[in-house]
Amino acid sequence: MIAYAEDLMQAQAEDGHCVGYFCAGRQYPLLRRPRLHRWSNSGVRVFEVLNSPIDVALDMGTSDPLQELDEPHTERLFRKVLGEFRPDVLHLQELFGLPSSLIDIAHEAHVPVIMTLQDYLPLCPTLKLFDTKERVCLRRDPGEQCSVCCAAAPTDSKDLRIPTLGVHLVNLGRRMPRTRDAAWRAFRLASEWAPDRRSPKRPPAQDRTPPPMVAATPPRAPAAAYQQRRDRNIERLSRADLLLAMS
Repeated sequence: MIAYAEDLMQAQAEDGHCVGYFCAGRQYPLLRRPRLHRWSNSGVRVFEVLNSPIDVALDMGTSDPLQELDEPHTERLFRKVLGEFRPDVLHLQELFGLPSSLIDIAHEAHVPVIMTLQDYLPLCPTLKLFDTKERVCLRRDPGEQCSVCCAAAPTDSKDLRIPTLGVHLVNLGRRMPRTRDAAWRAFRLASEWAPDRRSPKRPPAQDRTPPPMVAATPPRAPAAAYQQRRDRNIERLSRADLLLAMS
């Protein structure tokens, strides 16, 4: 969970509110399609989408910008949760692994939508609104640049399954002390196979040279798809009942 969202939900639950959390979560290697996992955490009802089809690559961007707009499996599960939980209001903290169509689905169910803007994700697929020359991107039509910035985005969620399996191995070691050493060895081995999705550390300023505007690899998706992602998200943000900017 995002720590600040978890703290907020826990405080609301302690104040007597009925709080639900719909999120995209863990990735498992043997699940063929997304599933909804229900559990609770400190009085908060959690509705976790397992194996979300939308890859979460943070500031590496996305290889499928249109899927971040509309994703039928997640939308079906969200409608199911709305009918079951019947919230008075929907508070969107982040859309990692979730399509922005959830805004429209909530409105169809007559649920008001509040969104806290934690970063620039709806506008910028790499989160931070910087282009490949580390300049603030103020382009009104950024689709072509987005395709360059997202050229190295992963095309699946395979490496996200390693942390999920690692957590289960660690928990197994805690519950069964005799398997602890074997579990830790398996976790370390799995971690070595997982690619690092974090941005590479920047060199000192005096050694820094601007990266080229041309991507080293072909674009993952057409520039028009990234532009459509931007335009549709702006439309949907305008339909939110309240937008809160943290900074």
